[in-house]
Amino acid sequence: DLFSRILSFTVKNTIANGLENVRYKPDEVIIENDEVLYIYLLVNGQVKRLGDSIDDTIKRTEFFGEEQVFTNKKSTYKYIAETEVELYRISKDLIEHIPTVYWKLFEKYQKTINRSN
Repeated sequence: DLFSRILSFTVKNTIANGLENVRYKPDEVIIENDEVLYIYLLVNGQVKRLGDSIDDTIKRTEFFGEEQVFTNKKSTYKYIAETEVELYRISKDLIEHIPTVYWKLFEKYQKTINRSN
């Protein structure tokens, strides 16, 4: 869980105030070769991530979009709603300066990079 580590009330409140609820229908593209300005937290549904040698499914309570926090480049992955999808998105600028969250994003980014090599 991205926010499971100990965070102060102020930090949690800042994150909560920055969350934006968004919904997608099946087969709707969420990200495709775009500059990603958000980290996406999957509340309900499933999202397909496609790219190079990656073809996997992101499930409820997982997150995506972390690669742009570290690369500042357009996404190399395509994210498509497999089902009805509800997400919370939060600006990467808001959370990239929170060390515990940044570390969790880095861990996931490393796992994704290692799988695609």
